[in-house]
Amino acid sequence: MLTLHEVSQKTGLSQNFIRLCKTKLGDILNPYLYRGDKNKLLFDDNCIMTFDKIRKLKDDGLSISDIVRGFKQEFTVALLNTNKDKLNLKHAEHLYNLGESTTSVDTLLKNMIHG
Repeated sequence: MLTLHEVSQKTGLSQNFIRLCKTKLGDILNPYLYRGDKNKLLFDDNCIMTFDKIRKLKDDGLSISDIVRGFKQEFTVALLNTNKDKLNLKHAEHLYNLGESTTSVDTLLKNMIHG
């Protein structure tokens, strides 16, 4: 397990930015997060790859909103690829072809997970 300080040192991201990522990308980062003594925030070692990717995107000039949007889209595509048997792919392709908003993608994800 890594502390917030150690993740910051390994990735070059500030502790405040890592906390912001934790808030904005909770669904993606939660599997890596734990609480230690006195509610201390701890991270699984595997989070480093994700935070390295975030740092590269940030270094490329992307805002936190753009980074979140990119991760949501990547996460959605991964879910679509791994769960295509459970999903009406024509509907999914239609959403992507129309460039629907994240709200439609979120609705699709909820329907896929619960349906």
